[in-house]
Amino acid sequence: MQPGEGQAFVTFHVAPGPRATFGEVSVEGNAGVSARTSLRGLDFRPGGVYRESRRISTQRLLKRTGVFRTVTVRPDVSDSSRASVPVKVSVQERPFHLIRIGGGYDTEEEFRGSATWGHRNFLGGARSLTMTAKASRILIEGRADLRQPFVADSRTDLGVAAFARRLREPGFHGAQFGGTLGLAREFSERVVGSLQYGQTLIEAGQDTTLFNVRASLLRDTRSPDIFDPRAGAFFVASAEQVFVQRA
Repeated sequence: MQPGEGQAFVTFHVAPGPRATFGEVSVEGNAGVSARTSLRGLDFRPGGVYRESRRISTQRLLKRTGVFRTVTVRPDVSDSSRASVPVKVSVQERPFHLIRIGGGYDTEEEFRGSATWGHRNFLGGARSLTMTAKASRILIEGRADLRQPFVADSRTDLGVAAFARRLREPGFHGAQFGGTLGLAREFSERVVGSLQYGQTLIEAGQDTTLFNVRASLLRDTRSPDIFDPRAGAFFVASAEQVFVQRA
């Protein structure tokens, strides 16, 4: 120290220990969602080099499924001499069933109503199924959406949808039946890419079938702060090819 000059010099001596790796993983707090499903959502593998970013992304990926209210991934660092770090995944499940009913009136559709039923863990595996029905003077529609997370890895989801609708608009009366099949992958916390194939049969006089392939990339920079959701922006780039086949 140099009191007269008001300065103090500090020297740090650092002795690095062994490189830490992810160790055994345990799951607690789950009831309806199997531990195996939670382990499929890990963004790391036991034996891999320990990275704090992988621990945080695992919490995000598991929470994104919608079946958990809270997710906490905690490393056990009580023994600093241990190279393999055990990890505990603590979860709190949300209610699996979802029901929504709505209605309204406007000058175009007049009275309209909708009903939605959903299951966040349909047949296990954190698989979600949502079924929606809508009805108004000009539109009657039914739709089912199935989403399977953790396809191939923890960052890839599979989505399947089917719909049927009947339209009664001035100059057009007909029905449409179709579905989509797609994959979505999270490349980073803010970047998601997707590839989707769709097919629609339009019955209105002459039957027409539409086939489309769509690729998109989304970058979301919006703030996750629920008290200020307007901060940031999101950008979408997409390309779509449509093929038409007439009966």
